[in-house]
Formats: sequence, C-alpha cells, structure tokens
Amino acid sequence: MAAMAAVTVGYVGLAHASQLWQVALLYGLLFGTGVLTASLAANALVANWFVRRRGLAMGIATAGIAAGGVILPPTGTLLLERFGFVDTCLMLAGVALCLIPLIGWLVIDYPEMKGMRMEDTALGSTAVATQEVSEEWTLATLLKSSRFWCVALIAAVLSGLTNALYANLMPLAQQAGIPRQAASYLVSTINLSGIVGTLVLGKLFDSLSQRTIVRLLGVVLIVPCLLFMGRPSYGLLLLAVATTGAAGGAILLLPAVMAGSNFGRGSFALAYGVISTVLVVFITSMISLFAYAYDVFGTYDVALKGFVALLVVVFFSANLLSSRSDGTTAVPAGEK
Repeated sequence: MAAMAAVTVGYVGLAHASQLWQVALLYGLLFGTGVLTASLAANALVANWFVRRRGLAMGIATAGIAAGGVILPPTGTLLLERFGFVDTCLMLAGVALCLIPLIGWLVIDYPEMKGMRMEDTALGSTAVATQEVSEEWTLATLLKSSRFWCVALIAAVLSGLTNALYANLMPLAQQAGIPRQAASYLVSTINLSGIVGTLVLGKLFDSLSQRTIVRLLGVVLIVPCLLFMGRPSYGLLLLAVATTGAAGGAILLLPAVMAGSNFGRGSFALAYGVISTVLVVFITSMISLFAYAYDVFGTYDVALKGFVALLVVVFFSANLLSSRSDGTTAVPAGEK
C-alpha cells in the first residue's frame, strides 16, 4: 500500500513537473522507492505463504510482473497519443490510487491470520508452518554470517552479469553488424524468454538443490557469453538472447528464493533487503564496466571473456551453498 501511495504521488508530481531536476527527484525518491518496496513486499508475501513450492510461486508472481511490462508500455503509448502527457500521468495516478484499498482488502500477510496451517490449506497448498525455521536473524548477525555473504555475492554476480548483457543488447547486436530494426526484435525475444525462464526454472527451484541451480545457471550463461563474441549470425544472436532471457528470468527469482530458504520467513524481508542492496552495487558496477571495456578495447569480447571467467568462479563457489532445496535450511542466528 505504501508503494502504491508513493507511485500515486509520483505520477501526480510528474504531471506538474516543469524542470528536469524535478523529474529526476520524482523518479529517484518516489518511483524508485515504490518499485523497490513493492518488489520486497510481493516476495515477502510469497515467502510467508509457500515453502515447498516457493520457487514456482515466486516464478508465477514474477511472470505476472513481466507480463505487465509487456502490456503497459503500448497501453501507455496509446494513452499518451490520445490524451497527452499530463492527463496520462493523472490517469495512471488514479489507477495506482484505486489499487491501495484493493490491496488492503485482498492481501493477507500470513496464513495464521486466517487460522491456517500447512496441513489445513486447500489442494495441498504449502502455506508456511509455524515451525518452519529459526527466525532469529538480525542485521548484525546477517552481516557477520559467511552464509549470507555467499548467497549475496553469488546472486549479485549473476544478476550484474545478466543486467550488463540486457543493458548492452543493442550495442552487442550492432557489433555483430545487425541492422537496428532487426536488433529491436531481440529485445522482445529476451522479454518473452524471461517469462518462460521464471516459470520453468521457478519450478526447478523447488526440486533441485541451491548448489545445482547455481551451477546450472552458470553453465547456461556461459553459452550466450561465447555466442556474443565476434560477429555471430542473426540466428546465433537469437539463441544467445533467448538463453540470456531464460537464465535472467530465473536469476530474477534467485535472491528471493535463496533468502527465504536460508533465513526463513521471519527474517526474509531483512535478508532480501540487504541482499538487494548488494545487488544494486554489483549491477551498476558491472553495467558500467562492460561499457567501459568497449571504450578501452573497441570490442565487447574482452568483457565477455571476463564474464566467462566469473561464471567459472561462481560454478565452483556453489559448493559453499546448501545442498537442500526446501525452506528448512536456515540456521540459527549465532551460527556462521
């Protein structure tokens, strides 16, 4: 609800903004806060209700968000052409405002609020049992935990790498000599394959160990890094983009799933929030370094080779992760 309130105020402010600094301030404070808060709240809600099928549940939720990203841009463009910028912003503010009471009415934070336990839920649903895991994690114990840093750094490297490829997709296509119009279809391909990745690999999160999932993602991501090198054909670029999108969809789920599995629902919001902070640093840095490597060497190949080396390190670092896939692996806060 707070996220929707921030977005509502942001759109109203955007409709009346007259200076570039005002737009930047609105995006940084209100839209940024709203999006991050909504993401944290949505993942925490799923973590509160699901254990054995947490990966699939988060995959479905994330796929819904991705589907919205496919639908809203053309809808927004249509509104802009018909009603103009100011009226479109006010309309979107009205939609966000209407969602606030709807969220308050529909959202139930914990199954216990409805008197439910895991064995009482319908159709074998996996609402979280009260005895799921120890819930004694604090910020201090998180930051001192080797388990936390292993999870955070592996998720950060994988997220930073995929975001660097996303952000430089058009330049990568241009390096391969692909016309701009043909390259634009690659963007659609990566978004669609991302939705598939969140659903398919979200299901795998529930049945495979964390070690196996990380190793699988590492191997899968090596493929596009190799395919992007040089001047690949359009067919190979499509394969590289589809592979990147599918892996990226799964990596989008990875921090939330691992936070829930390792730190329990009681500490999920804290753990996921701190992990997200680490992710922001790595994503920003890796996008910048990827572009900087091109400026220095005149090609993305050097950065891509560096990414392959990083993925090899991630593959072997997976040995430090839990060998179980369920949500019962969190350790007490005092354990390192």
